[in-house]
Amino acid sequence: MKTKKISFNLSAASYNQVINKAQLILSKMSANTNFPNPDPSLPDIQLMIDKVIQLHTEQKASYASYQEKSGVLNDEKDKLIVMLENLGHFVQAKAEGNENLILNAGFELKQTPTKSGKPDAPENVLAKAGPKEGEIVCTWNTVKGAKIYKVEMNDDVNNAATWTEAALVTKAKCSIENLTPGTKVWIRVAAIGAAGQGPWGDVCTKIVS
Repeated sequence: MKTKKISFNLSAASYNQVINKAQLILSKMSANTNFPNPDPSLPDIQLMIDKVIQLHTEQKASYASYQEKSGVLNDEKDKLIVMLENLGHFVQAKAEGNENLILNAGFELKQTPTKSGKPDAPENVLAKAGPKEGEIVCTWNTVKGAKIYKVEMNDDVNNAATWTEAALVTKAKCSIENLTPGTKVWIRVAAIGAAGQGPWGDVCTKIVS
């Protein structure tokens, strides 16, 4: 008769799955005379369960604080952008189209768009926590001429070789699931039209919750 072996498949499990399994095993092993003097001991297992739960609680509190500060930061950043745009209108009026004066004021010149036939880069790419643990929901502005959108994800934005395809969708929204909570990911989106794929939009980042 073939010897049965335990399935060790918790490495990719979520926080809740690991805690639930640990608590189930602990309850089944308590006072189980088939396995005297377990190694590691059941009290040590309980201590580790308590420690993981406490750290998870602290992580959620830190993330809530991070979200609050991120909201304030984004509001103040938007105010700064409005101020810079108003200043740009002032410079534009005073410079009367003089290229050197505009450049000397630190502003850039609007480029004449070239018609490549490919869709423009998606704008306003945003990521937020989804309704399920380990889920991120991404949205962006609809791009004219886009037939489909390609979404890529990366856990190391400094390594261009680690971008991987996360989704191909027809609408300006997608959901990415089964991510590891606490992991920081970067996301980018490109529109694909009749003439091919356009440029990538701005990269956004999100900590998985």
